[in-house]
Parts: sequence; C-alpha cells; structure tokens
Amino acid sequence: MVAGVKLTSLCILLVGLATGVGLNPRLAEPWQTWTALLLPYSVLTALAVRELRARGQLGARLIPRGGDLSIGIVLGLVMAIAGVVGQRALAPTSSPAAEWLFGIYAQVGNVQHDPLLLVGLVILVAMEEIVWRAMVLETLERSLGRRWTAPASAVAYALAHLPTLWTLAGVNAGLNPLLVLAALGCGLCWSFAALALGRLWPTFGAHLVFSYFMAAPLPSWLPG
Repeated sequence: MVAGVKLTSLCILLVGLATGVGLNPRLAEPWQTWTALLLPYSVLTALAVRELRARGQLGARLIPRGGDLSIGIVLGLVMAIAGVVGQRALAPTSSPAAEWLFGIYAQVGNVQHDPLLLVGLVILVAMEEIVWRAMVLETLERSLGRRWTAPASAVAYALAHLPTLWTLAGVNAGLNPLLVLAALGCGLCWSFAALALGRLWPTFGAHLVFSYFMAAPLPSWLPG
C-alpha cells in the first residue's frame, strides 16, 4: 500500500505543478500552456510504461478490441452533453461565473480550429490515460482492492487539478471549481470504464471526444 500511495502522490504533485503553471494567465499563449502540461506528463508516461511493462500489464491495456471505438465515442458524447449541461448550470454566460469559462478558453485555445493544438490534445489525452487509467488505477487496485479503486483514482485526479481553483479564478466570480469538478466526475466515469473493460482504448476515445467538444469556446452544439 505504501508504494501505491507514493506513486499516486508523485502523480498528483507533478500534474498539480503542470496545471498550476500551465493553466496560469501569466502564460499568454496557448502553446505555452500546452508545453507546460505536456512536459511533466512525458516524464510520468515514461514511468508508467516502465511500471506497466514490469508488471506485465502494458500489452493487455493497449491491445484494441472490436467495439472499442464505438464505446469510446458513445461514452464521450454522453459525457460531453452532461458536461455542457453542467457548465450552463454552474457558469451561465449571463453571470459573473462566466469568467471561469473565459479564463479556461483563453489558456487552452480553440483545438477545433488549430491543428497543432488538436495534436497536442490527442497526445495529452493519450498520456493522461496511460498515467491515470493504467498505472495509477492498477497501482491503487493492488493497494486498496477493486471496490475503492475507481473513487480513489478519481479523487487523486481531481486533486491534481486543485491549483486551477486559484490560477483560473475570476475577478468577480472568485475561485474556479470547473476543472476540479470535471476531473472528479470524468475521473469516476473513465476509471470505472477502464476497470470494467481492462483496456485503455475506450477511455482514450471517450476522453478525446469529451475534451474536443468541451474545449470549444462556449459550446453551442447543444440546443437551448
């Protein structure tokens, strides 16, 4: 259990550093934000690949199966719809809380209109899944047992986004909870899916679809 706590804590600290630095308004250009996120994740991904290979888990997690694409797309679309509904409830455009959204979009840019940012998104999502839904999930399952693995993984994922409460805070709206709440909710869904299916392609697809639609400034594809 000690090893599991140490490894999970390392991921929380490094990703927390990445989100704290990368999602900070002092980085004026989206490419700076993406670079700050991708570099620490590169280190963690290399560690994850080594750990999973040593445990004999790497191949099982990465071998695709029939239906993976469909599962990922459907899950991602359902989560994106839920995300937009939640976004409109927590931060309607007519309220001061809209500052939270504008701050996020200003940092990440529009991946739907910039091919380089889209490539960065694909790479980041792939690395996040290998780190959180493979290495961390498998480590926590060994330490805590299957019952508590998904909730613990989701909480750890949310804690890694905690710095954005302050870095993305609005002048009038105050602390920004959007990314922390999104990480907690999405982390639960993706962790349960990864545990149930035993592989990463469905959660990678769901994560990518969700992020692609949610990263568009003020998503308008949902009626109302």
